Amino acid sequence: MIPGRPARRTTIHGVRAATLLLCAAAQACSALPTSTPQEREVFAAQQSAANSIGFTIVDLQPETVAALGLSQGEDLRALGALGGARRADAIGVGDLLSIAVFEVGTTLFGAASGTEPGAETGTPTVQTPGAARHTIPGLQVEAGGTITFPYVGRVRAAGRTPAELARVIEGGLKSKSTDPQVVVTVANNLSNTVFVSGDVEKPGRYPVTLGREKLLDVIALAGGAKKPDYDTYVQVTRRNTTSRILLQTLTQQPRQDITLVPGDRVQLIYKPRSFTAFGASQKVEQVPLNTATVTLAEGIARTGGPDNNRADANAVFLVRYEHPEVVRRLGLPVQPAGTPVMYRVDLLNPTNYFLTTKVAMRDQDVLLVASARTDQVYKLFGLVSTFFTPVLVGRAVAK
Repeated sequence: MIPGRPARRTTIHGVRAATLLLCAAAQACSALPTSTPQEREVFAAQQSAANSIGFTIVDLQPETVAALGLSQGEDLRALGALGGARRADAIGVGDLLSIAVFEVGTTLFGAASGTEPGAETGTPTVQTPGAARHTIPGLQVEAGGTITFPYVGRVRAAGRTPAELARVIEGGLKSKSTDPQVVVTVANNLSNTVFVSGDVEKPGRYPVTLGREKLLDVIALAGGAKKPDYDTYVQVTRRNTTSRILLQTLTQQPRQDITLVPGDRVQLIYKPRSFTAFGASQKVEQVPLNTATVTLAEGIARTGGPDNNRADANAVFLVRYEHPEVVRRLGLPVQPAGTPVMYRVDLLNPTNYFLTTKVAMRDQDVLLVASARTDQVYKLFGLVSTFFTPVLVGRAVAK
C-alpha cells in the first residue's frame, strides 16, 4: 500500500460529501416557505409579464426627492379661481324680505300723515308733522326671482341688493304716493349661506356676509371638528368642483383658508390615515400616521426598522400610486387609473438617511422591506437544529 493513499481517498470522499451536502442545502433552501421577496425577485417581477399593473422601481435619489417635492397634493386654492356666483349681499330665491314704506301726506298703506289714532271716530286730533310707516313682512322671493308688492306689481328681487330693490319699489310708488321712502331688510337669508355637514359639532346652514367669512371661520361657527384634526378632512364643493384638505394642514397653511361664497358646501370627514409595513421589518402591521406630516424616515422608525437577521437593508421599498405631476417629472408614462411606483431606498448608503427626511408618507402607502438572501439559510439551520438538538441533548444526558 502506498503511504498516504487512504488519506487521499478520505479527502475525496469528504469533498464529495460536502458537495452533496451543499446541493441538498441549496435545494432545501429553495423549498423553504417565505413571505417576503428578495431584492432580485422584486426587480425580476418588474420585468416579468406578470407585472399586469405596470409598476416601476425608482431609486431614491436627490432628483427623485425634487420630483416628489413638486407634488401639490391637496389644495383648495384652485376653488378660488372659480369665484362666486354672485355677491354675498345680493337677494336670492327663497329669501324672506321685510319691506318698510315711509310716506308723508296722503298715504297708501296707512293713516294720513300727522293724524293721530281715533280721528275716524270724530275725536279731535292734533296734526303733527312727520311720516307714516307701514311694514310688510314675510315677502318670500319666488322661484322666478320675483316678489309682488302692493301698488307696484311684480318686481324682480333676485340678484339685486336690498338698496337696489328699494329704489325700484320707490320708483313704482312715486306716482301714487307723496315722496315715498322704502327700506328693504332681508329677514331670513337663505340664499347667502353655506352648508356645513359631517363630523362637526353643529352642522347646518351658516350665513355669508360682506365680512367675507373664510373656511376656518365657518368651521368655528359650526363648533369645530368632533374628531382629531390630523385625521379629519375638510371637503369643499363649489359648483361642480370638489377639493379637500386635511384640517391640520389647513390650520398650518393660511393660504389654504379660502374665502367662502354663497352656495359652497363644506363637509368634515373623519378618516384615520395609516400605512402598512410588510416584509422583513421589525413589525408587520398597519401603522397610524397621527400627524399631518410623517416623513419616510419616521415611518421606517415606527416599524422598528429592518430586522438585522432577516432584512436586506439596501432594499427598502416605498410602494404607492403616485400623483400624475410627479409621474411626469420622473419621466414615466401616466396611467389613467393611477401610476404604481416603488421607490427603493438603500439604507446602507448614509446619504439616503438625509433623503428620507424629505419624503412624506401618505395614507395607504406600503413599506416593504425585502428579505436578505441569507434568510433562507437561517431558516434551514433552524429547521435542522429542531431535529438534531433532541439527539444532542439525549447524548449529553446519557454521558
